[in-house]
Amino acid sequence: MAGDEKTKIVRERLFLYGPNPSPELVQQLMAEADADIQAARAHKLSLITAQRATGPTTTITPSEITGKRKIAFAAFKSFLESEVGINEFLDNFERQCALHQIHIEEWPTIMSGKLSGSDISKISLYFKEQSLRSFDDVPAMPLTLLLSNMGSQWSLWFGSSVLSVAEMAELVFDIAVMSGIIAYKWQKKKAAKVEEK
Repeated sequence: MAGDEKTKIVRERLFLYGPNPSPELVQQLMAEADADIQAARAHKLSLITAQRATGPTTTITPSEITGKRKIAFAAFKSFLESEVGINEFLDNFERQCALHQIHIEEWPTIMSGKLSGSDISKISLYFKEQSLRSFDDVPAMPLTLLLSNMGSQWSLWFGSSVLSVAEMAELVFDIAVMSGIIAYKWQKKKAAKVEEK
């Protein structure tokens, strides 16, 4: 009976560590399970002794003795695609974790044993090193220096400056305006000749 209880405790705790736990971890969990069982027996014995001496008393669970919180894995349903959608399953899972006061860091371990289906995959990521490298994009030169360099190249290759380019633009604009005025007067004169005939 004690062996079955010990096996059950060890299996429940091993489930938290995922597949392929190390032999050292298994030995440690077995020792902790032995200690918990012995403490629970000693507590039960002290309660029975005290009850015989004084009468009925409240019972305390082994988890209250050791200070470790047991997680009721049976409370967490496995995900079946045919029964519920993944969003509903995750909502129920969050409610159960809140109800049992399970820290968010323990969620993936519990959930990994409860998920299955064609839309579910499990990825284990392991980093080579624990440091973080960040890269910042910094411009090679500020915008003012870029414009200055472009102006220098322009004047070097075309022999002009910003003022001469502005003057050329003004000349083109003046030619366009003058052409428009001449065309308007010519159209007006042509219309007047047509009216005379």
